[in-house]
Amino acid sequence: MKNPLVSVLTTVYNAEEYLNMAIDSILLQTYKNFEFILIDDGSSDHSVHIIKAYSDPRIKLISQKNQGLQTSLNRGISIAKGKYIARMDHDDISYPTRLEKQVSFLENNEEIAVVGSSFDIIDTDSGIVGASYHLDRDEDIRIEFLVRNPFGHGTMMIRKKILEDVGGYDINEPVEDYDIWWRIAKAYKVANIPEMLYGWRVVPTGMSSGGSAKRQKPITKFMASIWEESTIPKLSTSEFITALNHYRDLGPSYREQYLFMIYALTVSEYKLGYPMSALNNLTKLLRVRGTTKAFKDFRINPYTHNYNLGIINRIEHLK
Repeated sequence: MKNPLVSVLTTVYNAEEYLNMAIDSILLQTYKNFEFILIDDGSSDHSVHIIKAYSDPRIKLISQKNQGLQTSLNRGISIAKGKYIARMDHDDISYPTRLEKQVSFLENNEEIAVVGSSFDIIDTDSGIVGASYHLDRDEDIRIEFLVRNPFGHGTMMIRKKILEDVGGYDINEPVEDYDIWWRIAKAYKVANIPEMLYGWRVVPTGMSSGGSAKRQKPITKFMASIWEESTIPKLSTSEFITALNHYRDLGPSYREQYLFMIYALTVSEYKLGYPMSALNNLTKLLRVRGTTKAFKDFRINPYTHNYNLGIINRIEHLK
């Protein structure tokens, strides 16, 4: 095949149940100029057999003893031939136009280093059971880092050169994706495509079960480091209105996501000792229809809309 523009990178570990669906979703993409690197990280099931059953020349299988996700991803990056690296988890689904739309976006926005997307949440039968809406503008994503990971790891397409420039994945960082996006965002612009381009499978042992209790402690520690490194956002009324109008035009779910993000920021600022910034944001929120829902929802569930107010409480105690 000619030199691929995209290298799709998937690490595989005991993935036999959903691996066919993940592979098929990539091979059936409308965009064709890619290689598909699958790194089997010491699986003990039939994962390797499943991959070898495919004859598509774009598939490149690497088998190794178990080395862990970050080491496997860094190995994949090192051998990738593409200008862009597209992440893909072994139990998820990329929708048919995903690569086409992300390649087009990066080719037409040279200042953007990485691009993700919104995604559907799917169950073990691939039925849609929820949705995760992601803010698309660089200036909003930078704020969002303070209250959650603004990207879905499997949805991401990244310029390979930038991955190399930031040193790849940190093998000692438990929240490897949050960390690498933050390192990139500190030096480059980032974005999401506000469309559902991916199906994120939620299974008890899946790649995408990142919200499990065992990850809460390292996420807390990492979020605390972001607050320490960051300048507290000063959102003007005009900036707030511009953003609100932008997300309103994308649809009610995006507008709601933006409002919930600002509310999560407001509560976090108050809890972490920035009352004037919190008051500034609260004053804006109280003038907008829909804010009451955020008040109620966060009271019921501090992790609503994937925001981490429960973790903010732990950061407060670390100070």
